[in-house]
Amino acid sequence: MVTLLGTAGIGKTSLARALAAALRPALPDGAVVAELAPLNDPALVAVTVAAALGLPPAAAVSPQTLAAAVAVAGGAATAGAAALGTDSAADAVARARQSGAVALFEARAQASDPRFVLTPANLAGVVAICR
Repeated sequence: MVTLLGTAGIGKTSLARALAAALRPALPDGAVVAELAPLNDPALVAVTVAAALGLPPAAAVSPQTLAAAVAVAGGAATAGAAALGTDSAADAVARARQSGAVALFEARAQASDPRFVLTPANLAGVVAICR
């Protein structure tokens, strides 16, 4: 599971969708994005995640029940979530560098300040600027 945090409008949703789309073929159970930004009630988080995973609403009685439902739905689902959580940052930076706009931004930023490095910490901001 990956959680993206940041101010409104910096590209968290775009990054999450692009990352899920890129990783979906490599994960046996795919990858999904659960849209939590519109929620005003923390009680709806588990229901929203369950729905994104295609699980019945009963699976979202509690975070523990949701975790158990994901595990029962298939061991590959939890393995896929682990892979998404551990490999996504470096992979996202590598994929972003394949974009001409991001590569140009990185080159220009490094020309201005040789210490600049595209990292997971600044990736969302760079991608938002390049859109």
